[in-house]
Amino acid sequence: MSKIIQDKINILTWPDKVILSGMLLTISSSIIFMGINQLTTKYTGINYIFPMLLINFPFFILLFYMSSIARNSNPRLANFGRAFFLVYMFSLTTLISCTGIQYTPFHYIDPNLVKLDKILFFDQMAWLNWTYANPIIKITSKVAYNSLVFELLIIPLIVGIYNDNKTLNIFATAMVISFIIGTTFYYFYPTIGPAGIFLNEHFTNVQLHTSEKFRNIHNYLPIQGGQGGMIAMPSFHIVWITLITYACKNIRWLLPPILLLNLLVLISTITLGWHYLVDVIAGLALASFSIYIGRLILDMKSIDKTLIKG
Repeated sequence: MSKIIQDKINILTWPDKVILSGMLLTISSSIIFMGINQLTTKYTGINYIFPMLLINFPFFILLFYMSSIARNSNPRLANFGRAFFLVYMFSLTTLISCTGIQYTPFHYIDPNLVKLDKILFFDQMAWLNWTYANPIIKITSKVAYNSLVFELLIIPLIVGIYNDNKTLNIFATAMVISFIIGTTFYYFYPTIGPAGIFLNEHFTNVQLHTSEKFRNIHNYLPIQGGQGGMIAMPSFHIVWITLITYACKNIRWLLPPILLLNLLVLISTITLGWHYLVDVIAGLALASFSIYIGRLILDMKSIDKTLIKG
């Protein structure tokens, strides 16, 4: 009987508890933000949560359970299933979080970010104009920038197939930590992106919709569609490509092309006018910090076991 109970407890490993607790904290914060909005500002926003994503929740819980009990008998398959579950949970957490933080009652801080860029001698519009004057640079930047969504879906699965459990755990933990910090920062210090501050014919409709959504929500105006991004500072494109590159560090054939691709993604955030330079710097700092803290948290359990054995 005690063995059965112990097996059930071991379904959740220490990394699983850390990662899922972080996701639960993020989702809880978003629900609180929604509640604050209903009680105070009463903004009308966008529901980013796809019904199909919620309908599939039982399936992914079952997948996680099956992967957990197969951990010893077939670790490679178990890690792949677990990685698939984590990709789903990251997607669900992201959409719930976006639904909550869009109701921030605070004013955007973009003018201050522009001032910081000027201190760094960075001219956002000069880079954007240069990009659109060079068709090859423009196309390359757009392809690179839009490739991130595929990386987020595929790379964790590849890491799972390679059975690199430690790297997958650090990657997932760092993803959660960066998301908690980044979304909380946005709620108290929101941003609308360069397209909401500068006038330039090269900004796309998707970029313009990013700032338009914010202004419409906070002026109680109708929102046309859900296009556009949300968080400029810190740049989550930069956070995620940094973490993805870290996740590939032990896969020799994959690391060089991912490193090159993500370098292009980093450059494209600037050349396409999606982010301020300080957004990029903040994204690199947040990703590095999240990896460091993630490693510390995951090492806590092994340290405790060592002390107990000693």
